[in-house]
Amino acid sequence: MNMCLYYNKGVSDYVGVWDYDEHFIPLGKYELITDIIKDVDVAPSQVLLMNKDSKNMYGDLPIPVPSFDAAATYNGGRGLADKDGHPLCYMVLSSQVTFFRKAVEYVDYEHPWVGERFAHGAEGLKNGSGLGFQKSIRPTRRIFQGGLHLGGGCHLPYPWNGCPDPSDSFCESGYIHRLQPFINGSILNFHNDQLFDEVVYDEDAKHVNPLTQGVINHIQFHRHWFGATDDALARPSTYTTKYFSTVIELLDRQGLYLPMSLPIREKVEFTGTYSLTLPSTHSLTLPSTYSLT
Repeated sequence: MNMCLYYNKGVSDYVGVWDYDEHFIPLGKYELITDIIKDVDVAPSQVLLMNKDSKNMYGDLPIPVPSFDAAATYNGGRGLADKDGHPLCYMVLSSQVTFFRKAVEYVDYEHPWVGERFAHGAEGLKNGSGLGFQKSIRPTRRIFQGGLHLGGGCHLPYPWNGCPDPSDSFCESGYIHRLQPFINGSILNFHNDQLFDEVVYDEDAKHVNPLTQGVINHIQFHRHWFGATDDALARPSTYTTKYFSTVIELLDRQGLYLPMSLPIREKVEFTGTYSLTLPSTHSLTLPSTYSLT
């Protein structure tokens, strides 16, 4: 994961991390993942300009710590983290889960493709038996470490890196979690910077809306003991209806959509001859049902 990240630094702006049995589905007005990224993120150098004239109460930067009542509804604007007053560290993607039509369903050799085998809809976002994991799109200039699902270490430029001097690039806090007290005694983890050694939380990221922008479709190839619900079976797959025909066309254009026959186990009588030469230091013992000529 991190090798991929570092190979792409200076080459690409973002790295998307999800499994081979997952694919990204743009929703609503979006056709490309890049269009969603453009609406969600903006270079940190542009954050001040993008939010300077905002008419909401958090339009000024640095963003003041919201009141206790406002903290629950605070949501950072374009390029900002959802719950903190600094640029987003990475983008979070929600997952929906698609099961087989029925549990323990065997492969139909005439229709082996994902768009055919999983032509029905996905389960609800919260109805995937706990298998709808979050994934992420990571800006290569900001993330320097990450795991399978979410981004990890986040390095922001000045003035959001906690450094007092613009010439400093890496400043450490000596602690990993900050809580700010309110006058009424309540506390809130809200801050305008992200120091180099601090843990990155969901609040430091921006969530892509799974209903209006885009979602990860997690195909449950290897969990055959699950079957789809009636609600999912009643809906068509967005991937099948919107993208599958194009995928097959492109595969066929590259010579990759070919007739195939899967191996079938059966006994075949051997009627030919077989020669074998052994070194003098080796011996061969055959079962009683075999003879060597």
